[in-house]
Parts: sequence; structure tokens; C-alpha cells
Amino acid sequence: MAKLAFLAAACFLLVLLAAPHASSAAAAATGDGLVVEITAKNYDTVVYEGPWMVVVSANWCPHCKQLEPTWTRLAERLEGKVRVGKINGPEQEILTRRLHVAGYPTIFHVDKQGKIRDYGERSRELEKLYLFAISGHKSVEPLPWYHTPHSLFGQMVKAILE
Repeated sequence: MAKLAFLAAACFLLVLLAAPHASSAAAAATGDGLVVEITAKNYDTVVYEGPWMVVVSANWCPHCKQLEPTWTRLAERLEGKVRVGKINGPEQEILTRRLHVAGYPTIFHVDKQGKIRDYGERSRELEKLYLFAISGHKSVEPLPWYHTPHSLFGQMVKAILE
């Protein structure tokens, strides 16, 4: 039992030491106003300022372009309740890998503890996204710890890929 506690403490310290020291001010708002541009440099800091709805998208993706106006309206509707972010997948390749993104757009809910829930193939309608952000995410099992970029494993992947 003591070995397990020591191992857990060591892992916790490694994560703390590996986390970047960027301030939350590093999160720059996009032209969409309330939608925050999330990058590899600010992800590890802003994730704990949640909860968040995050989309990983690509500028060339037709489904992503179709989602953009809805995503902006979602940010307006969730203002003060849930933060809304956007990751440019091709530009943030390391972060995209840490999130295990397989296609665009990929939508996640990230709670204040950093637990990530995949939105999956649900409807991209504004009302459905809003309900998922407010309470629907609770019915979805969080991704395993090793699939989260801020876990020890995710930090190791980041260190290897950078």
C-alpha cells in the first residue's frame, strides 16, 4: 500500500513539473468573440478553468465549416455557464494526438476536474449541443485516464512528440 501511495505521489509531482507555466491570459479569443482558441501552449492551463465544450476542427473540413456558426451561437448561449473552445487540429498536431482525435470535427466536454467526455456522433444541432454541455455529458462515461492529455501518460506523449 505504501508503494502505491509513493507511486501516486511521484506521478502527481511529474505531472506538476511537466505542466507548462503559461497563464490563463494566454488563451486568445478567436474572431468569434466568445470561442477561445486552444493551443498546445495553453491547453494544460485553461482546461482546469472549465467546464468546456471543445471542438477539434480543420479549416479545409466541410463539416467543420458547417458547424462554425452553430459553435459561435453555442458560445453565446453558454456564456457564464460553460466555456467554449476551438482547436485547429492540423495546426495543433501534438495536442490533437494527445486527445486521440481520429477525424474532424471532434467534440468533447471537459469538466473542472479535467475529465473528458466524447460527444460522439450525436446531432450537431444547437439545442442538442447545449443540453450536452449543461447536463447531458453526465450520462457519458469519461474517457480513460490514459486518453487525457493532462494525465501522466498524456504529458509523456507531449514530451516525446515535442
